Amino acid sequence: NFELGYRRFGQRHSAAAVLFHTLRRDQQVDLSSQQQAGDPNSFVYYIANAASGTASGLELEHRLRLTPAARLGLTLGLLRTRVAEYSFWTGVGQQDTLGDRAAAHAPSYTFSVAGDLGRRHGPGARLELTGMDGFHYSQSQDHRAAAHRLVHAQLGYRGRDWSVTLWGRNL
Repeated sequence: NFELGYRRFGQRHSAAAVLFHTLRRDQQVDLSSQQQAGDPNSFVYYIANAASGTASGLELEHRLRLTPAARLGLTLGLLRTRVAEYSFWTGVGQQDTLGDRAAAHAPSYTFSVAGDLGRRHGPGARLELTGMDGFHYSQSQDHRAAAHRLVHAQLGYRGRDWSVTLWGRNL
């Protein structure tokens, strides 16, 4: 792994940036095989070793205090992954070849935008928008999760040693 980061703190804001690159040898990948077509209970799951893989990315974060009671937060993640082509045995005398594509569960971007209202004690609220690109569910399947955005919200009250929060996710 190679990683380079920067972090800055100020009176009203903080910022961070991280660049990374990962090289993998004998990368483990989760595989599955449906033994009987049409029977969702007939999957066999196992782990195989791919020849190699890489992951490179950038993570950015910025937090800004607009007023003593209002804050804004932004994040962005960019990711590029690759699993090299690899072959494995699926049964007696049967060999399959996969890979040569992005890693499973690795969206090419993620982001969030959040606003907070409230002081250390008393009423408060938060509204957040998050999102990510689509991705493959598995190295051995072509099914993909669609890109999506979600909204989360919460209202609450904070005392000195306690808090009450009403929250909703995926609104």
